[in-house]
Amino acid sequence: MTAATMTRTTNRREHRRFPLVCDVWQRQDSGPSDAMACRIGGLAGRTLNLSDGGALVQVTELPDGTIHRPRPGQDIALTLALPRTTADTFLIEHVRLTGQVVRVHGHCEEACSAFAIQFDRPVHLDLD
Repeated sequence: MTAATMTRTTNRREHRRFPLVCDVWQRQDSGPSDAMACRIGGLAGRTLNLSDGGALVQVTELPDGTIHRPRPGQDIALTLALPRTTADTFLIEHVRLTGQVVRVHGHCEEACSAFAIQFDRPVHLDLD
């Protein structure tokens, strides 16, 4: 990669990325809960990295053996289980996000190993 290419790539990123692993599931507006909705046919995965503007999500197999295969350009709504820690507590904050799939990794008819989502609007996740 040339210095000019690296500069363009670096400048393209508006938000700092963090190598944070969080569980993610597809948001379903109907059903008993988001976690239950993913068990009956939605998307399940975990972030590989995360920023206020988007995430790279590794897709995991659902209990019934299916794997959701998002497509580039697809609108998607997700819930993110974001860990929050203070000096004496640990909790998980469920953050609802909407965005568009911008890239798919390992995509073929049989598998999708990961996808990148760009959020509809920046989210202030306070990851610093």
